Amino acid sequence: MEGLQQLPSSLQVTSIGAREEWIVKLAGEFDLASVDLVQHEIEKALGSDVASVVVDLTQLDFIDSSGLNVLVQADVKSRVDSNRLTFRGPVRHQVKNVLRLTELDHQLRLDETG
Repeated sequence: MEGLQQLPSSLQVTSIGAREEWIVKLAGEFDLASVDLVQHEIEKALGSDVASVVVDLTQLDFIDSSGLNVLVQADVKSRVDSNRLTFRGPVRHQVKNVLRLTELDHQLRLDETG
């Protein structure tokens, strides 16, 4: 299960599902134009029977409030249903600042060990 899509918003989404782990990699700028695709890919991963779902933020250059909302909603859904979702860093400076300013750096399960 692998797919790569280039969006007008300049976000690349790569979704790789395997037996134990499903990774959704985000690269570029996550804004309103890419919300539906990212939400779909995360929901597809959470709907699978893998043990772990990872949203990889290491190549994300920018995220706006609509992108943050997708991450928060996915986190909430995971905590209620399965608690299998982790966000992978280290995140880039601009994204780290947004997470810190919104205090989502304390809410989201962010693994910055890379």
